[in-house]
Amino acid sequence: MRKFVVTLITAIVVFPVLSCAPENDLPSQLNEPESHSVESFSVGEPVLDLLYTDGKIWAGTSGGVFRCDPKTGETQQYTEDDGLGNNTVRKITKDCNGNIWVTCYIDGVCKFDGIEWQHFTVEDGLISDDVITLAADSHGGVWVSAYWGVSYYDGAEWKSFTSLDPDAMVVGGENPNNPDAVLLEGVDLGAADVIFIDSRGMVWFSNRHDGVTRFDGENWTLFSSETGMEARGVSAITEDKDGNLWFGSMTGITCYDGSQFTLQTVEQYQSIIPRPYVQDIKEDTKGTIWVAAYGGGVSHYDGTDWQVYTRAEGLPGENGRFIFFDPEGNPGVVTAEGVGFLKETVWKLLTEDDGIPDGKIRSVTTDDTGSVWFGSETGEISQMNRVP
Repeated sequence: MRKFVVTLITAIVVFPVLSCAPENDLPSQLNEPESHSVESFSVGEPVLDLLYTDGKIWAGTSGGVFRCDPKTGETQQYTEDDGLGNNTVRKITKDCNGNIWVTCYIDGVCKFDGIEWQHFTVEDGLISDDVITLAADSHGGVWVSAYWGVSYYDGAEWKSFTSLDPDAMVVGGENPNNPDAVLLEGVDLGAADVIFIDSRGMVWFSNRHDGVTRFDGENWTLFSSETGMEARGVSAITEDKDGNLWFGSMTGITCYDGSQFTLQTVEQYQSIIPRPYVQDIKEDTKGTIWVAAYGGGVSHYDGTDWQVYTRAEGLPGENGRFIFFDPEGNPGVVTAEGVGFLKETVWKLLTEDDGIPDGKIRSVTTDDTGSVWFGSETGEISQMNRVP
């Protein structure tokens, strides 16, 4: 067993010379949609995540991965029989070399190069097979988080990091951690629900308990309540046009300007018990920050004041889950109770009658025309070009 102890500093992760720009969630130039209707098709399995790339919709489901062609309606399903480690695929992304990456529940991760699937587990150097999420960087590499730490794949091999001693026992039995992982002290790696790579290439991981951990390519740094960051259970991270980072958590909304963390005061949230749990944060083209909060509806920040929208202002429900923008730049929100768009000053409510999928919406993505795609637990995938 090989074990390394590192306090905030570890060996440099050497990135490949090859570099490519990451894909943007929102296209810089929107094409005019060909229709104004909602188009739907079913993959027959709960849709857990969606990715649009190269004219195709990729869906991670509880029945494998589906590649869907919106123009022809054709679908291709990939399962364990095709090389997936597990048919439950909760997260899906694309690296800058064009490979599709997916999490395989408790069986590691898989990469699809357009021809075949390659399966990675602890035996290949992954920190753990019990994977949570993943993110691709601009160097062609991929970060993966699991319940016991994180791993980085540089295109050739894996390097893993943990803050859990390999000799420690864990609840449920033997520690399943990769024994060759680099052991870090002073950080809280493990069970990171969010991996975010900012414009400077720094990698941010939500912590298991308190705050976040940042890796700048050389140093690992913990930001927590002890260092001035008030954020427990971080579930969303975004970066605004000025380079500020925004964190959504059970504590609320925290902004980091590069030198200090500021917990935002949203007056309407102060009287709500339990406190609204932020689920998503995004910035629109005007620089306004939009927030979806479970128990708190939708709020936005114009640089000076926060405004909150709930049922009283026309939202379909107060349990906000996802923020998105239609082709015209209008903000929308998926709640547990339905979908809403803000047109000027009025919320337009969309339901099954408007073609929104039946059942709870589990994922949202945007294509290169700016059209919004929804994936539901009933296996429906719907495209909406704009609000009717």
